[in-house]
Amino acid sequence: MKKDIILASTSPYRKELLERLQIPFISRDPEIDEDLLKKKISDPEELASGLAELKAKNALKNENELTIGSDQVLNLEGEILGKPGNREKAIEQLLKMQGKEHTLITAVCVTDSFRTKAFMSKAHMKMRTLDKDSITRYVERDTPFNCAGSYKLESLGISLFESINVDDATGIVGLPLVKLSEFLRQWGYNIP
Repeated sequence: MKKDIILASTSPYRKELLERLQIPFISRDPEIDEDLLKKKISDPEELASGLAELKAKNALKNENELTIGSDQVLNLEGEILGKPGNREKAIEQLLKMQGKEHTLITAVCVTDSFRTKAFMSKAHMKMRTLDKDSITRYVERDTPFNCAGSYKLESLGISLFESINVDDATGIVGLPLVKLSEFLRQWGYNIP
């Protein structure tokens, strides 16, 4: 008997991505305080993987479940940028990133009561040189307030970039499906 898949997230982006695999799952709020870990960990990769694991393990309620936790951290020259939360912070973040390269790190943890597997996807991205008016117009049209780095690449945000180098484009949106599909097949799920 296959275990019930639990997506340890309330993110509509992650839910939409996992739906692409056409397997039944339930979204569950992992009910963690991300700020506690963010205060303790300053390394972007360690923070992303720590949050993904914490989400997956906290959402696991019984041995008949398999949980998927994921988190994104944006590394701009050693500074971690998160979700802006509002218009002013989004504009501020994009002004910081314009004309520069950054790395968007997406960590995933898949766990059940017996084993845990984790991986990371990194997108190396260079934003075009933009003026404040262009950034403001973008923010008003795409409202990227709940997105790490203040952009929605799956939407108008693609127009902000000069180059993107990534192993799995779905990782930019929040859940790298190439490697996740491999892990789920190893657990016995029928994914082509």
